[in-house]
Amino acid sequence: MLVRLLRDDFREEAEILFDKIISHEKGTLKIDHTEEFMKKIYCTTVKAPSTNKTDITIEIHDHRTDMNPTLGFSIKSALKSPSTLINASGSTNFTYVIDGMNKTLCNAFDNMAHGEKIADRYAQLTKRGVNVRFSGIDNKKMEDNLTLLDSDLPQMVSEMLKLHYVRGISDITEQIKVLNEENPLGYRDTRKPFYEIKIRRMLGAFATGIQPNTDWDGIDRANGGYIIVKKDGEVLCYHLYNRNEFEEYLIKNTRLETPSKTRWGHSKIISTVDGYSIKMTLQVRFKE
Repeated sequence: MLVRLLRDDFREEAEILFDKIISHEKGTLKIDHTEEFMKKIYCTTVKAPSTNKTDITIEIHDHRTDMNPTLGFSIKSALKSPSTLINASGSTNFTYVIDGMNKTLCNAFDNMAHGEKIADRYAQLTKRGVNVRFSGIDNKKMEDNLTLLDSDLPQMVSEMLKLHYVRGISDITEQIKVLNEENPLGYRDTRKPFYEIKIRRMLGAFATGIQPNTDWDGIDRANGGYIIVKKDGEVLCYHLYNRNEFEEYLIKNTRLETPSKTRWGHSKIISTVDGYSIKMTLQVRFKE
């Protein structure tokens, strides 16, 4: 059903909703006024399913082609805690072989104070000559999705995870700087921005299309772009026409994050008949 409302009606409702969100401290937020407005515009859900990259579908006027395409946009809000770009799950676990590990070191690592920073715990292994070497991605759909985008990405993301967990470098801009300097993938001409280009395209693909546990066909689901709600309520829209600007925003405003260990099992040494291994879980969150 088609409903027509004045823009001022939406603006007024947005201001009411913003004030309620900002003033709310914790727990479930229920706003009767907003619920009534949602009924009026036939909005029946407050968010899209987690498997859907499109949060809102909008018909826009494209002044370049003089057409009115209907496009999907993903929405990220920074009004409270920063949103995630890549959610942690069993599908984002990367497994590493641990060279130089023995039972004594394994017990010492697992018994370290859990309040201690993850990187400090890994540092204790490094001091004892232990090396962590990438073995593979647990979920093959995730591995295939990264490979489809760029065949170097599984190895490159594994290096990013080592920077985060082992060395405590989480900011993606800083990670790119370190990767360029150390060149772990051995690119011939390090003057070329191999790491930056591949990582920025990966972030853009996760923002608009890739789901870790779903086969990706290379198509952007959020084919319109990204809508960002800043802490002050200002709304930014990055249209995919401006993909370079959008990807630059993602690089400058994201970081790797350590998710729940008990839920995803990262940083726990696993003993097998072939030796020792450990998992690192990928999660990327927007910065404050």
